[in-house]
Amino acid sequence: MKLNLFQNCKSTQSTITSLEDLYQDIKSERYKDKISTLRSLPTEEGQAHYKRTQLLGFAYSGEFDGPRLTENVTNYTQIIGLDYDKIEDPYSLRDLANSMPTTMMSFISPRGNGLKVFVSVNSGIEHHKTAWLQVDEFYAKAIGQSSDSSVKDVTRLCFISSDPEAYLNLNAETFKIKLGVFKKEPSVTQVPDFFNKALDDFRPGNRHNTIVSACGTAMNRGVSKEQLINFFSDYTSSSYTPEELESTVEDCYNRYEYNSPSNITLPNSPSGEGKYDWFSSHDGNKIVYAKLKRDLGSRIVAVPEIERVFGKDDSGRPVFGKDAFNCSYADFFFMLHDNGAKLSDSNFNKLMNSDDIEKLNPLSLFLSELKSSPWDKTKRVDQMIDAMNLAGDMEYNRRMLWKFFCNTYAFAMRGIDEEMPKRVYSRVVLILYTKERNTGKSSFLRQLGMQSVLEEITGISDLDIYYETKENEGKDSYDLMNALDSRFMVNFDDIQNMIIHSGGWLRSLISSETFGHRRKYDRLSKGLIRRAGFVGSTNHKELINDNDENRFLILTLNGRMNYDLLNEIDMMQFWGEIRQEVMAKGSECLYNEDDLDEIGFRGSDYMYVSRNDQVVSDMLVYSREPKLRMNYTQIEEIFRKNGIYFKGNELTYALRKLAPPGEDIYSKSNTKYLLVDIRVDKIGNGLSVPNSVHDLYLGGQGF
Repeated sequence: MKLNLFQNCKSTQSTITSLEDLYQDIKSERYKDKISTLRSLPTEEGQAHYKRTQLLGFAYSGEFDGPRLTENVTNYTQIIGLDYDKIEDPYSLRDLANSMPTTMMSFISPRGNGLKVFVSVNSGIEHHKTAWLQVDEFYAKAIGQSSDSSVKDVTRLCFISSDPEAYLNLNAETFKIKLGVFKKEPSVTQVPDFFNKALDDFRPGNRHNTIVSACGTAMNRGVSKEQLINFFSDYTSSSYTPEELESTVEDCYNRYEYNSPSNITLPNSPSGEGKYDWFSSHDGNKIVYAKLKRDLGSRIVAVPEIERVFGKDDSGRPVFGKDAFNCSYADFFFMLHDNGAKLSDSNFNKLMNSDDIEKLNPLSLFLSELKSSPWDKTKRVDQMIDAMNLAGDMEYNRRMLWKFFCNTYAFAMRGIDEEMPKRVYSRVVLILYTKERNTGKSSFLRQLGMQSVLEEITGISDLDIYYETKENEGKDSYDLMNALDSRFMVNFDDIQNMIIHSGGWLRSLISSETFGHRRKYDRLSKGLIRRAGFVGSTNHKELINDNDENRFLILTLNGRMNYDLLNEIDMMQFWGEIRQEVMAKGSECLYNEDDLDEIGFRGSDYMYVSRNDQVVSDMLVYSREPKLRMNYTQIEEIFRKNGIYFKGNELTYALRKLAPPGEDIYSKSNTKYLLVDIRVDKIGNGLSVPNSVHDLYLGGQGF
């Protein structure tokens, strides 16, 4: 693939290079001196000027004949570039990006605090910006970070960098851009335009919601349920059957037919009869949206995560409970319709997103219930820990569990519970281990996470602050991403596979405070606050693949849990006690650096050693003063000469494990090299090395 290489960002003339050559230049650190100079400059302004004037740049989306103008594109490369700038940990972000099957190339940015990612797409130049938006949205959902939008132009230049761990996968999957669906004509004579628009959202995990939304629009426009069923039946499958489609449509149409203003009436209304004050004084049938928004804003609050509307009392405070006004978005849509506000589906979505409608997190309802049942002063935390039947150092177990409970509550409720600290950091995942099965691990975690408790207390359908991952569910799961800012706790059942095979995604997620995601009623991805605490269970002891890992609080069970004692614990009172602890003791009950060091030290008992780890440790050993200062490329070449190849970042991970806990495998000097020595006993005994290396270690013949 040919690309243009420019001397700087103002150059109009260029030379031709290739993606592979650019990758080799970046990985081999050809421009290391210039990049080191850039990073040593003390101000951002100085760095920006140096980058613009001194660094080479390549145009990745198109091949140009002359200056970088759209009209000068002679060949569209079908490459989309993403730019993540000012990232606290670009290396973890790179691990996440490289775990994506569509990532073709990535490298650390010239300044060292960002990441460049490149993805191949299947669309043409006329759809370049559409493609960029779809790729950015997909990656934001997967890695929790949105790209700088200034790179979406086809003429964009990317500056060269220096990164010995740069990534290239020429066999990466092509990202499929959705530009419309070509399908056979349904049996109806005319397809309403909104049917085709609805197909954009008709995806796994969102099909039911799409059909409900389409029903509302169809009924508004007088489209029959038979026509709607006939159209969407072409897109049913084993995971969304024709029977499920028909049942959903029938339910929506029947509900519309039999709903009336007397069945659902807005709170704070004198009666359910007559028109609300939403209409023009000149035309009684014309909605004045300013009036509608203002009136509804005084009467209701919305909880988008569960798509429900709740009423306010006369003082404007939300009221929760079995007897209080609450209904689903769908029912609320029909109620507005029956009261004269015949909104299109799009306008209803805009209404629910407007600033006039107060939005609440489901955790607000949790806090409301906690406050309504004050803690009775009974100590339940010790009871909970006793019932867990843990092995090992119980003083450590109690101290770390107490902090986990407090940290989980404070992190989830920051900004919601006014008594919580404003800044709380996510630090640790609680993992319960035992090789025995049927000990109650999963049941305990469901109880801890309050599964279905709020729904039982309030009678509100679908109100849950606990989420449990399904088999093989990971970063591509819409439901999981949805749960991160609306649930109190996420349980990764059988967490071992997630830790080992997530490509660093879970590790990065544990420390994240925010993430990018697009909800159903939002047009674009938004930065959301992560609230969920993480727990997991496993029957496998080999869990950690990094000897510097301090994010996993792994506790071993000593047989079955005491369920007689667990069943006696009132969980609302338990969390009420934890809330009081945080209010009284503040940061004292949250994790600190010493706690993390101790967790990391004790976690070494649960190390996972892969084949790659074994191969690398058999040939290399950590050394603070290595005989030969080798960089990443030199070490990789030695393995290749010996017929040993690594995929992606496998070698990087294995090299990091050679360093003792708390130590870096790279030198701290300006000359970047790895703190490793070759095992002398391996040279010539199964391991071939270059002559220079052989002479230094043993003298004699290498390759």
